[in-house]
Amino acid sequence: MAAAMIPLAFRDKCGHLLIDLNKCRREKNFKPWECGHERHTYEECEYYAWMDRCDAKKKNATA
Repeated sequence: MAAAMIPLAFRDKCGHLLIDLNKCRREKNFKPWECGHERHTYEECEYYAWMDRCDAKKKNATA
């Protein structure tokens, strides 16, 4: 991820998808309609990661 110049804030469990998304964005000159699949995949991963964090927080609160 360091070679792909991913900022530290984005190096989470979905960082590997961000590499592909940024590569697509650079190849397509940042046209938002060109990389829809990659963006959707990355955002879906981020959503499920957020849901996992919420579930973990709820489990810790009840324990």
